[in-house]
Amino acid sequence: MWTREDDLEDFISAKTLRKVKFYTPEEEAEEKLHGVCTKLKLYDDDVEDFISAKKLQKFSFYTLEEEAEEKLHGICTKLKLYDDPWKIKKVLQESDVGTSCRLMISKKLAMQHIVEVWGRAGRDENVRELNEEHGVSVKVWDCDRKKEYVLTLKTHPSTGCSVFLTNWSRQFVSERGLKKGDEIGLFWCNCSDRFFFSVLARAPDQPVFYLEGF
Repeated sequence: MWTREDDLEDFISAKTLRKVKFYTPEEEAEEKLHGVCTKLKLYDDDVEDFISAKKLQKFSFYTLEEEAEEKLHGICTKLKLYDDPWKIKKVLQESDVGTSCRLMISKKLAMQHIVEVWGRAGRDENVRELNEEHGVSVKVWDCDRKKEYVLTLKTHPSTGCSVFLTNWSRQFVSERGLKKGDEIGLFWCNCSDRFFFSVLARAPDQPVFYLEGF
C-alpha cells in the first residue's frame, strides 16, 4: 500500500515498462475476437488519474480571458492531454463563494464520479454516510498549495446534489481568493483515499467604469 506520491511514481517507472510486452493493434484485435486478454495492465485507472494530476501541475492553465483572445484570432496554443483527470469541473457561482459557505456539485457529476467510483471500490460506508445528515468526512489535496485539508461531503436533501462543507469557505474561498467565474477541478483517487483539487482557470477581471464628474 503506497502512501506517498513519490512511491507511486517510482512504481510506474520506465525500468518496469521496458519489461512489458507491447501489443500491436492486430494482436489486440485477435484477442478481442476470441474473448480473451493476456495484456498486462500495470495499474488501475485511479493510479493513472493520480499520475496524470501530478503531471498537470507542470502545465500552464489558461484564463478565460486568454482563451477568448485566442479564439478571437482563430488560433489555439492550448495543449489537450489524452486523458484529463479532472472528472469534476465547475465554474464557480455566487452561491459557491458567498455566504452559503459550500461548494455544490451537480447530482449527475456526483453520481458518476463520486458515488459510482466509491461503489466500484467497495466503499459502501462512504456512500451510506454521504446520504446521511452528518455527511462523510473526506480528505482533499490541494495540488496548487501541496497541502491536505478535511471537508465534509453530503447530499443536499432537496436537490440531490453533493455539497462540500466545513472549512470550504475559510480554507478554499478565503485562502485561495476564489471568486465567481473561477473554474475548479476535482477527482477522487482510491489509491490515496482523497480528492484532488486545483484551480484550473481564473475569472477575467471585470472592467471598472467611472462616471464623469465623480
